[in-house]
Parts: sequence; C-alpha cells; structure tokens
Amino acid sequence: MKNKGGPLNLVFLSGQPHCGPWKRESHDIQAWAAAMEGDTYNSCRLSLLWGIKDYKIALLELRPHNFHLIKQIKKWLPRLKLIGVQEGSLHSPDSDYNSKTRLKFIEAYQNVDALGVLLEDSIPYFQSITDKPVFWLGVPFPVEWSKSYIIPPEKKEPIIEMQNTFSSQKGGLTNFFLLKSIQKTHPEARGLSYSQNIRYDQVLADSFGVNLKIEPMLSWQNYFILHSKAYIGLHMDYRWSWNRFSVDCAAAGIPCISTPHATSHKTLFPKLCVEPFDVESAKGLAGQLLKDRSFYKECREYALNKIELFDFENSKKRLLGFLNKQNWV
Repeated sequence: MKNKGGPLNLVFLSGQPHCGPWKRESHDIQAWAAAMEGDTYNSCRLSLLWGIKDYKIALLELRPHNFHLIKQIKKWLPRLKLIGVQEGSLHSPDSDYNSKTRLKFIEAYQNVDALGVLLEDSIPYFQSITDKPVFWLGVPFPVEWSKSYIIPPEKKEPIIEMQNTFSSQKGGLTNFFLLKSIQKTHPEARGLSYSQNIRYDQVLADSFGVNLKIEPMLSWQNYFILHSKAYIGLHMDYRWSWNRFSVDCAAAGIPCISTPHATSHKTLFPKLCVEPFDVESAKGLAGQLLKDRSFYKECREYALNKIELFDFENSKKRLLGFLNKQNWV
C-alpha cells in the first residue's frame, strides 16, 4: 500500500482548501507537495491534528492565521518534524504588520523545528532571530510542463510584459513609466499587463499615452500560456521576495529585467539586474534586448539552461539534502 504523503510521509499545510495529493501544475508554494510526491492539507480545518497525525514531516506556510498551529502540533504530535516556510516578502513582518503580529512571526521562527526561506541571502538574517536550522528552500517550478509553451523569439512581436502596472503596487508604478520611456525611443514596443480593474488601468494607460494592453487576471496556467507570447519582461519590484515573474520569464525563454534582491533573478538573469528605481539602466537594457539579437539570445539561452535548477527534481534534491543532514529521513 502506498504511504500517505509519499515516500517521506510529507504534508504541506496551507490555506488552500485542497487535502490530499497535489497534482496541479502550478508555480506556488504548494508545489512542494507535488515535487516531494506528498500531500497538502488545509490548515484552517478544525480536524487538522487528527488529519496529519500519520505524517512524519510537515511544511507549514508561515502566515499569521497559521501561527497558533505550531504550539498545538509540537504539543500533540511531538514526533512530527515541522518545517516553517517563510512565504511572501522578506520585509513583510517588519512593515506590513503591527508589533503584536511581528512578535508572533519571531515566535514562529523560533518554535518550528527548522525554517525554509525563499532567499538564499536571507539565511544570516533569520539565523540572527532563531537558533533552529535555517536553509534555502525556494519554490519548485513545473519546467517540463512549461516547455510545451515556449515560443521562438523570431515568431514573436515586440511585446514588453509587466506583471504589475500602475494600480497594483509591487513596482507597478515604476514599470508603467519605464515602459512609457522605452516607447519614446522604441515606438514599436507594445506593453502587456494584468489587472483586477481592467477599465481603470486601461484608462490610465491611454491618458498617459502608454501603449499598454490590460488583460484580466487569469489562473496561473492560462496566464503562462499568454505570458509566453511576450518578448521582454519588466519587473521593477522593490521587495525582497521569490520573484515568481522572473522564474516564469526564464521558463518561457523571455529575458527579464528585474532587481537583484531575489535569488531566482540573480541566478537566471545575471546581466539583467538593476536596482528598483534605476530606470535609466533598465531602459538601456531594454533597448539592447530590442536591438541586439546576440545579446537577447545570450540572456534567453542562459535562463533556459539555469531554470532547470528550479525544476521538481532539483528542488527535491535540495530539500532531501537538508533532511538527510538533519537525520530526519
């Protein structure tokens, strides 16, 4: 009989309503369940402790609504190894929450058995907060699935895609006016972005004279298929986060200009790193990508090669390496 939670008896706890094996091709933190052949379990269920009692390893998405579970799990399931997963932006606990919630973040970091982080450079920061093991976890990406949707650059139009635009924060305002600046010297470049308020953002683009088409927010798979048509990606995100957009771009063979604050972007696009508000450098790189085919090809092929580091198999090896080091498997 097949083990519950796969060969490692592993479960990923998050706010997702799904319970059981995770088979969906996606680029979200729950993909760890798929990469490890494990299960997911809805952390909001009242039957949580009963539902996860047969697992040996649990990964818990560290969100404020989950913090109370840590002490319960450690009390009632002491043999279960609990790995906290630091999700979201690195500065969120310090800037997005009040002091009471910040203290709960600190308590969570200190009470889990280990802490998995999204940014490799952030390990010393978290080690200053907790004496529990801290390791680079990242997010697995369905590389094999994405290969079916790669479009050769010679079959593309000069579309510059931005995940965030004027009203969506996360560097969207910078993306918006950077695109406008690029279009002054490269009027052939057309913008593409997404919004929950299509009419509002489209009116803004038109009023500022930006050639930008606003599409609705889509499920990740449908988004990726549309996203693959882009020629260049812009992501002037000021946050220290996983940077899913850069990973999506690399998997689709789209050179992406973004900030060096993410392990993913520095690994995938080392020649396309700019600081969050360095519009001049970003504009220069965009122009070079539009004009210089050899530079475009170099950045594209490098990223397509490096994206394999984040596929399910290599992600699995990374987590297994940590678990073996701790003698947990």
